[in-house]
Amino acid sequence: MEPNRVDLSKQAIAWGIDYFNSKRIKVSNYEKVAHTSYSSVHQIQTEKGVFYLKQTPIALFSEPKMLTYLADHGCRNIPKVIAYTTFDCSSSIFSFSLSIFET
Repeated sequence: MEPNRVDLSKQAIAWGIDYFNSKRIKVSNYEKVAHTSYSSVHQIQTEKGVFYLKQTPIALFSEPKMLTYLADHGCRNIPKVIAYTTFDCSSSIFSFSLSIFET
C-alpha cells in the first residue's frame, strides 16, 4: 500500500522536528505556508528563529546544492540550507526530499 500525501507531510514534519531536537532546539510551532503541485513548504518556529522545511519530489531536488553554490559564489539574499535528506517510499511518485532553510 502506498502512503498518501497526508502521511508524507507528517513524515516531513517529524523529520524536521527530529532534526531540531537533535540540535537541542525547541520547536514551538509549525504550519504549512505554501503548497503547489510539486512542493510543500512548512514554516517552523523555534527558540532560535523561523525556519522553512521544503518537501519536493526527488527528481526536483537540486535546490539545496544550487543554493549552496550561489551562496558560496557571493550571491546575496540566498536562504541557507541547514539540513536535507531524502525518503524513498518504493514509488517515484511518493518518494520525496526535504530541505530546511534559514532565511
